[in-house]
Amino acid sequence: MRPITVEIDGTVRRGRVVSLPPDVSPGTVLEAIRGGDTGRLTVDCEQPRPVHDHVGHIHGGMGIRTRTALARAARSRDLTTEYDAEIERLDAEIAACEAELADHESGDCTPSRRSLAEQGTGTELREAVAAARGRLRACRDHGTDTDDAVERLEAAISELAEQETSAAAARERLAQARERNRRRREIRDRRLRLEDRRANLEREARATLVDRLRDEFAAAVDAVPGTPTPAEPFDAADLPAALAVGHVAALAAPVVLDCELFDSPQTASEWLGAPIVNV
Repeated sequence: MRPITVEIDGTVRRGRVVSLPPDVSPGTVLEAIRGGDTGRLTVDCEQPRPVHDHVGHIHGGMGIRTRTALARAARSRDLTTEYDAEIERLDAEIAACEAELADHESGDCTPSRRSLAEQGTGTELREAVAAARGRLRACRDHGTDTDDAVERLEAAISELAEQETSAAAARERLAQARERNRRRREIRDRRLRLEDRRANLEREARATLVDRLRDEFAAAVDAVPGTPTPAEPFDAADLPAALAVGHVAALAAPVVLDCELFDSPQTASEWLGAPIVNV
């Protein structure tokens, strides 16, 4: 058990048990333990493991999800399950989906739809071209000057060609946006399937880990001082359950202790196998 170093208001305190003034809040201590800059307080200690989220602050009135905490206690002891390799593989696939989604921006179909709606079907322009051709033919049939009719026909053909080019581009943009959205839906659906599969395996792994530590946890619940022994260990109240989880876990970072079940903070430190910051 590595001693910890606490600096508060310029004063350095070292040891496996450090007591702090009553005006220091447990939240401030936890923030310092977990690497936050509190300004007033710094704690040099081992990096907290995930189980610390559940038993890093032990106090009356606390809440705890006992089975989740116990599974994390098992992980702190490097216990593994048959599901871990598949969970790791799924994590990699989920991360790949996230990266692919980042590379595939969603397509905005609205501008292209609006452009196509504004341009219409081109029927009026085609009718204008047909009418211009008719006027040119009539001029030729009657032997009259065709210059004005030719100009009108060329203008109508040019306007129609421009409209058709613009419409084709809008349709292409719309098709591309729809394809991007379709691809994103496929990726999201795949990610959801992977996440569902991972969640199921995580539940199986947690149940396995809890089962492995069940007897140790039950013995630890029985051994918590000053509390009644429940008929079922998982029916234990939150405070003794948290202490029992801490007892079976491999705690590296200090525990912020705010309860009076032990004779002294030193006794609590020995029982938990962890450094203690007493508040």
